[in-house]
Amino acid sequence: MVFLVTMFLSAASFLLVMATSPARASESASPLTGQEVVLSSEERDIVLTGKIVLRTLPDTGLKGRTYEAIGLIQGSLAEAESVLVDFEKYPDYMPNVSDLKICERSDLMTIVETTLRLPLGTKKQYRLRYTAVRDDGGFRLNWEMLPWPELRPSRAIADTTL
Repeated sequence: MVFLVTMFLSAASFLLVMATSPARASESASPLTGQEVVLSSEERDIVLTGKIVLRTLPDTGLKGRTYEAIGLIQGSLAEAESVLVDFEKYPDYMPNVSDLKICERSDLMTIVETTLRLPLGTKKQYRLRYTAVRDDGGFRLNWEMLPWPELRPSRAIADTTL
């Protein structure tokens, strides 16, 4: 089975929407925007080659900018979930993530320190507690930004919590 994974990222949210194929993506309404997840033919071709499509969304009313990242994960729901909670691999496919450190891990919760390399040599960091939620409808990964007192405010990102 192939899962289309759509992640919405903003200064205040993170959400995964999964459809069983790229063709069904337009049938999945985003709880974040209330609109269908629609891929252009060019975006669909990019996703089908195994790459991630990253797009900026119009103002959602949340503080900060909101992005949508769309990609495919081939396998069962359990295999797709295992990819999403394999935080050590995030630098391999998450835009701008250059380094990551696992601080604490349990079955449903992981605390992660992440470093972003942004344009113009900018480096930002943040600490998140990821919580996995499993139910009959599938899988959702929530996060909450945690204090990082040792981090200078100029190196931190704005709040990013769901």
